[in-house]
Amino acid sequence: MSKSVIVACHAIHHEYMGGAFKLAGEFAEYLAQSGIRVHFVCGSSQEIAANPVQRRGISIWRYPFPTVKGPGIRNLLAHLRGSAKQVRMICKRERVVCLNGHSPLQFLGAANGLGATRANTRMVYSVHSPFAEEYRTAIAANKTLKKKLAVGMAGILEKRIYRISHAIQCDSAYSAEFISEAYRSQVGTKATVVPGWVDLDRFGSSLDRDIARARLGGVWDSSIPIFLSVRRLERRMGLGNLVEACRSLRQQGFEFRLILGGTGPLREELQALCTQYGLADHVSFLGRIPDEDLPDAYAAADCFVLPTQALECFGLIVLEAHASGTPVIATPVGAIPEVMGRFRQDWLTDDASAESLTVKMRLFLENRLPFGRNELRTNAEAYRDTTVQERLAQVVLGKRCESPSGVTAISS
Repeated sequence: MSKSVIVACHAIHHEYMGGAFKLAGEFAEYLAQSGIRVHFVCGSSQEIAANPVQRRGISIWRYPFPTVKGPGIRNLLAHLRGSAKQVRMICKRERVVCLNGHSPLQFLGAANGLGATRANTRMVYSVHSPFAEEYRTAIAANKTLKKKLAVGMAGILEKRIYRISHAIQCDSAYSAEFISEAYRSQVGTKATVVPGWVDLDRFGSSLDRDIARARLGGVWDSSIPIFLSVRRLERRMGLGNLVEACRSLRQQGFEFRLILGGTGPLREELQALCTQYGLADHVSFLGRIPDEDLPDAYAAADCFVLPTQALECFGLIVLEAHASGTPVIATPVGAIPEVMGRFRQDWLTDDASAESLTVKMRLFLENRLPFGRNELRTNAEAYRDTTVQERLAQVVLGKRCESPSGVTAISS
């Protein structure tokens, strides 16, 4: 029976937008290119004709997303059962030597699906966002009893994740410190920092702004400064504050365009706010930007804005923008200062407020924020994909060097 690795995640990046999905999918592809047999277990809302499907060297096993939306026991059980079922089918074919989870429910479901073979399987969980804290942040504006119970359940599941893991990989020192403090007895000395990564060749391929704008066309075909933000349209992303900042800048007489890429529950609310503020001709909602257009989108923008209000556990888009030669104005939330590097002094806002965003965006429009495109690329160089993926593979597969304290500290 051949040996294999399972990577479990909520979804795969070529179907759904999300930093965690992207990192999980690209890591699975890296392992496959290294000669390792890889199975990717995830959910999907698309029609599932057969399992597995082969893509870029990995076998993708999908289960249907539950029809019941939102946090709740039925939704939770559907994800657990769906991922467990796929793993049981994999185990009938091959011996699984390692399970690497990138989303909580899929990791736990996959662990259950391993059954008795779990005792001989290395279990590694990759923390892209603390599960319970993400729920807690999401319901902050609407704390119903059902949602409070969901936060409590998420905390119980998160404890189990860390307890059954042999190693816990975190994208940032911020995340490692957070879970080590919140789940001290479960995490112990298991936490290891291996950051996310960026494909420098891909995101450095469209460095000419005018050419990128011409290729994209539409709202990009403009001679005025363009701010870009690519985010899921939900409250913790701070996009309401970004719209407020744009209102203030327009009142001060500045000409610019804000382009928002991404989908989410706040789209109608944000569009209504833009209409109310007279910004309909100055803010464009593109929805999901196709993955193949992202390099051009970063290169076409004069400046990327990351207005996060809470729980930014890495900041992959900072690196993608920097690799494209595009500067980033960002709030000092979570792990963002870590990935901003030497640009944190001038390009981080004082706080996450609309007023602080306005100050930095105004300085940019007045050409008073210093940067060099080569310096931006140099910051991204520290996160080159193949280099970081090799370090992650060492942690996931157990090929690591222990420090005297017993904790492997791999950082950027």
